This record gives sequence, structure tokens and C-alpha cells, in this order.
Amino acid sequence: MDLDEILHEVGENGKYQNLMLWFVFLPAHLTFGCHAFSQLFMTWTPDHWCQISELAAANISDHLIRHLTIPPDKTTGTGYSRCFMYKLDYSIHTQHNTIILKEPNTNWTNVTCHSGWIYNTTSNWDRDTVVTKVRIIYALLFYVRDKFEHYVTSKSFYK
Repeated sequence: MDLDEILHEVGENGKYQNLMLWFVFLPAHLTFGCHAFSQLFMTWTPDHWCQISELAAANISDHLIRHLTIPPDKTTGTGYSRCFMYKLDYSIHTQHNTIILKEPNTNWTNVTCHSGWIYNTTSNWDRDTVVTKVRIIYALLFYVRDKFEHYVTSKSFYK
């Protein structure tokens, strides 16, 4: 017995199956695409860099602050790092709401962001995302990574 004979014995599409298809199943699936791809737009991570809270009151452009306080991105070789900043006492380098630091030194120590991030929200895609509202970029990722490394290390030495 082949498949065609089995389908003939079981029954083919009738009036009820066509009604179910056109009036129940297909309308229910029309919204799946919007729902499935909405996460791409809600979790979009715009360009960002470390916020330097010591320089927030200074009358300095964001571009200059980024140039003087954020190291170059080592992974791509272009732009600025998204999760590291130079370890400096920025209150020493500011005077009367202006900065007296002239050029960054790439040999300075890099540390992770401690005051949050500044997001580049110049385009409409970057304004209101879950990432910019909740500010959950690297804190959770570093926590999970450190816990995983600790687990793997401890399991490799101890049973």
C-alpha cells in the first residue's frame, strides 16, 4: 500500500478542513512574523561608550570626551571601545568646567565602565530600545562570564 492509497482510505481535504485552514489557522499565523521579528528592534544595541561621571558637568563635547577618555577598540581596530575606559582621576584633569588633558596615552590602564554608558541616539532606530532603557549591556554579561569561568575552573581541579 502506498501513500496515495492510505490518504484515500483516511480521507482527503473536505469542507471542514478548508474552513479550518482559511478561517482559523491562516489568520492566527499572520501575526507570527511581527511577533518573531519584534525582538530584533526592541533589543537593538546602539553605538555606546563609557560614561565618565566626573566630566558630566564640564562644558565639553561628547566627541572630545570620548577621544580623551575611551581607548581605541582593539577587536575591530576602528572606533572606540564600548566597554572600557582609561583609569584616571578625571577630577584632577578638569579645571573650571574645562578639561586640561590634551592627548590620551594608549599605555594607560583600561578598566570596565563603572558609571554606565552613553548611547548614540542620533537615529530613530537607536532611541527607545530595551538596552537603552534598562542599561543592561555588560554588567550581566560579565557576571555570567565570571561565574561560568569560576565553575569551569573549579570543576577542572575538583570533582
